[in-house]
Amino acid sequence: MSAVRASAFSDEAMIPLAFCLLFLVSAAPLPAAQVEPRLERVVLSSSGVAVLDHAVEVEAEARIELIVPAAQLDDFLKSFAVYDSQGIVRALTLEGEAFARDLLRDLPLVEGDLASLEALLRALKGVSVAIGGPKALKGRIVAVAPEERKEGKTRLIRHRLTLVTNDGLRSLFLDEADPIRILDHDRAQLLETALARLAAARAPASRRVTLRLEGPGPRQVRLAWLVEAPVWKMTYRALLEPEAVRLQGWAVVDNRSGHNWQEVELLLVAGAPVTLRQPLAELVWAERPEAPVQLPQPIRPRRDEETLPPSSLAQPAPKALAPPREAPAAFARAAVQEPAAVPAAGAAEAARRTVFRVPGRISLPDGASGLVPVLDRVVLAEPILLVRGDEAQPQPYAALRVVNGTDHTLPPGILTVFAAGEGARSEFLGDAELPQMPPGVVRLVPYAVDDAVALAVEAESEDRITKVKIADGVLTLERVSRRLTRYRLKAPLGEGRLLVLEHPKAPEFRLAEPAATAESARFFRFERRIAPQQTLDLTVVLERPELERVELLDLDPDRLAALFAGRTLPEPLRAALAEIAARRAALANATRAREQLEREREQLLAEQERLRANLAAVPQGSDLARRLLEALARSEDRLEELDKELAHARAAVAAAEAELRAFIRDLVL
Repeated sequence: MSAVRASAFSDEAMIPLAFCLLFLVSAAPLPAAQVEPRLERVVLSSSGVAVLDHAVEVEAEARIELIVPAAQLDDFLKSFAVYDSQGIVRALTLEGEAFARDLLRDLPLVEGDLASLEALLRALKGVSVAIGGPKALKGRIVAVAPEERKEGKTRLIRHRLTLVTNDGLRSLFLDEADPIRILDHDRAQLLETALARLAAARAPASRRVTLRLEGPGPRQVRLAWLVEAPVWKMTYRALLEPEAVRLQGWAVVDNRSGHNWQEVELLLVAGAPVTLRQPLAELVWAERPEAPVQLPQPIRPRRDEETLPPSSLAQPAPKALAPPREAPAAFARAAVQEPAAVPAAGAAEAARRTVFRVPGRISLPDGASGLVPVLDRVVLAEPILLVRGDEAQPQPYAALRVVNGTDHTLPPGILTVFAAGEGARSEFLGDAELPQMPPGVVRLVPYAVDDAVALAVEAESEDRITKVKIADGVLTLERVSRRLTRYRLKAPLGEGRLLVLEHPKAPEFRLAEPAATAESARFFRFERRIAPQQTLDLTVVLERPELERVELLDLDPDRLAALFAGRTLPEPLRAALAEIAARRAALANATRAREQLEREREQLLAEQERLRANLAAVPQGSDLARRLLEALARSEDRLEELDKELAHARAAVAAAEAELRAFIRDLVL
């Protein structure tokens, strides 16, 4: 149990204290007097830490000793602060106690050497031991080696200890050695030291911190530091009244300190400070490179045969040490800004955080959780029908549009919505998540599905050509891709709705219709009033303009048909495209005729090669030779005709291509 001890050098008195900290306050030369550091204020942060603020009455020269649990020591060392506007901090020391991994740093043993008997004996190699049991031996340890054998399917491992004795090397199994006594007194003492340190390290861990203060007469000193604490949680209740919405905020706080809170001031801080851990209480050793010993080189110095005059350089005078400065006064306690008063809790917007000062004093038993009031006021809020178009299956939600009309940020938290009923009764409507709300911010908070509203959503896409231009042989198309989403809602009988529709934005698309009431980085927002039993049709159109340029000369018919598929073309464009198609067809016909003549010529040339080869293989003057010569002559005649026809065909292709190019070049729409 933690306690408070107050004394004047010798007398002592014990008093319980929260947070497992032992305070020793001594003041000389006054007689013994009991003092009790009081936990006056707890500041809980949403980042999982708490500031514990204590007050203690001290005399002129005081020594305060704190025994701090190891679990809190790192946070204590990084944050401990003294508030004593009249005094001076003379010393602040931390009692040195090694952690387990540093206990054996100065011994020729590591903790792993004590993990088993064989590991310890290996670490004591060369040490003299006496072995009892059936094979009593005395000698120095040489080795400990495992030996494996099998008994059926069982695998057994035994360790054999080898000693050098007066009779030579002897060995036995460790399970036969009982007892084993270390004969080397120094080594035995080292083992005792290591075991004692390890045993002490496993005792309840705590460290002693000593603070020495000097100052005038009796005065009050405040001590504060950080500890880890459960995160406090914000909860809200919204009561829907006929013409207003009442919002209450309650914070869930948890006392896990190990002691009761008795009449403490409680502050709740909402923010996102960086909280770090650092092993300040542990010994940290820097890695240092090892420098090898430099051996002198076998050199022979030159013999000095010159005479130099005595040195006339004066030795520099030693510098005078600066006189010691007085230690600065202890940290002056900063003035706390008076918070704005609200019915439940005072709230103030500080740098990057909001501080709520819970009214009155709080008492909370250890291990208990409590609800403390933070907010209670009528807020700007109205019921709405919320539809979110980004959902896979959009739902009509009953929601609240809430405005933070306070001068401070509201922390995020769960919100429970009630409707005012008859008398003091209320009806549960649903739960919601209220995100963080800076002052003046509006949030839409859905809390239930509005089953009384019928909702249907349809989506489609279309592609429109808005402009066609032909110039310099290039067809330019200006098109618009459109996404249409149709929302149809019907309000129930006898009850209307205020619709707020959130339609998601799409990359590169702009809103074409209707005009948005508001927009964010992700949504367009539309608002409409729906009368009772009225059906509302709302179509949201997003458009993306596109520009496409195509060389008409390279435009094949299939691509041309795809560009204008399903569209009625203007008459000038239709006529121009028809003329281009006709000229392309004429060019294609001329090209096919030329290609046919070229194929025929290639076949004749191949036939002539065959005739000449056969003619060379038959006797000259024979009937077969005469027939081959006649066939060769006919082939030559046809080649002459083909050359003339090919010339006309190639000219026709060139003319058709020139006419097509000229038409496309001169075409303007």
